[in-house]
Amino acid sequence: MRSVKLKAIVPDLHARCKRLERAYKILFPMTLLFIPAIPAMIVMSKYGYCRQLCAIVDTVSLRNAVPLISVFGYAPNAKEAAEKLIETGNLPDHRLVAGLVLVKNGVEMTEQEAVECTAALYSPSAAAAAGLSAENMSPEMLKVAAVYAAREEEMLRGAWGSRDLTAAQRLFLTPSATLPAEQPEESADERICPSCGAACGDAKFCPECGAGLAAEEKPADEG
Repeated sequence: MRSVKLKAIVPDLHARCKRLERAYKILFPMTLLFIPAIPAMIVMSKYGYCRQLCAIVDTVSLRNAVPLISVFGYAPNAKEAAEKLIETGNLPDHRLVAGLVLVKNGVEMTEQEAVECTAALYSPSAAAAAGLSAENMSPEMLKVAAVYAAREEEMLRGAWGSRDLTAAQRLFLTPSATLPAEQPEESADERICPSCGAACGDAKFCPECGAGLAAEEKPADEG
């Protein structure tokens, strides 16, 4: 699970990126040498990360609302990174709604809308790959996961109907689960062996134990 480097978020990221780019162009040829290569690689690493942060700022600035998972992925400190981008003046015209979505000032969005907006992009497999689980998710992401699960349940109800919902959920949400075997419907006139309890149908002898079965006497007509 990769966290955002909060120390790399400084005021005026674009200006810092330009300075690092100039240093990168000067030091890059030194990477062919052994000793000067170390500081050159450090500068190159800082420049690359600064460019990523600038790309995030540019992406958010061009849109009215941006869910954090679309720019920070499932980083555990994405909320703190977004707050620092605002505090350092890199996103002066934005606010954070429900700890999940960066929203441009003047654009209305409720906390529930922010949860639903994020749930539309949520991926359980991606979250699991990032190391997230119900035990270490933030309260905000737990709400997102709950909305996602509710939508999945609604989809399953629409696809298979309420009668098969339990089996469908166990199959798709917990693939390792074993579905219960379907039980054959019992016939209303099926006969049971009094000796072993096996179903005998209309046979004269039990197919399991061989016991003779007395024919059922029909009641005589009254009259």
